[in-house]
Amino acid sequence: MTLTVRVQKKRSLQSDVTVGSRTHALFGNGNMSVIAGCDGNATYYTETLSSTGNKVKSAERRLC
Repeated sequence: MTLTVRVQKKRSLQSDVTVGSRTHALFGNGNMSVIAGCDGNATYYTETLSSTGNKVKSAERRLC
């Protein structure tokens, strides 16, 4: 399975922006981290997508 984790910056009335992303092919089990820079004081969240079609969104946090 391929796993992708993205750090998203939430924007009002616009599409959210990806500020960091990492993809790992043949992911089975374990931990994966993403390094993302701060794109200003805003609300951010992570989104995890798998090649099997599953998608999970984290809680939103105000950062930077």
